[in-house]
Amino acid sequence: MKQVEPIAAAKTKPERRYDLDWLRVLAVLLLIYFHSAAIFYTGDLREFYIKNDSSSSEMQGFILFVHQWHMPLFFLLSGAATWFALSSRTVGEYVMERFKRLFIILHQTVVVAIAFYVVRWNIGISEKFFVISTASLVATIVLYDLLVRSNVVRFLFGLKPINHKLVAS
Repeated sequence: MKQVEPIAAAKTKPERRYDLDWLRVLAVLLLIYFHSAAIFYTGDLREFYIKNDSSSSEMQGFILFVHQWHMPLFFLLSGAATWFALSSRTVGEYVMERFKRLFIILHQTVVVAIAFYVVRWNIGISEKFFVISTASLVATIVLYDLLVRSNVVRFLFGLKPINHKLVAS
């Protein structure tokens, strides 16, 4: 009788792609120059939120050249990273790993959005700090609860919903 080897339970981790890492590094560094040049750009593309009084034809050429392929490059790199990440973890592990890494960014976005309005209020600094910190904490918890605990993120990724029934002991 032929003996069959058991199937490996854990997925194997793929070899690191340093070419993709370096492409990502260069694309991110290019963002600095792109956004710096956008200050001196006027044209058919959307205007930058900071604008110099005079524009530069060299900067316009640079913006038009980079604009046509820079975001597609980020989508390509993101898709490749997701492809390799899913080869060594489950979808659930991947979603939770991404969430943990992006939660800080979510919180920072909420802080900036709330602070943008609160700093204009005519109250003291300590009161503004209290409002910003408390409101951003509450808003982040509410967003987390709405997006994660209510299964919205699981639905968007095609995962089965988590049943939140309480079990009596």
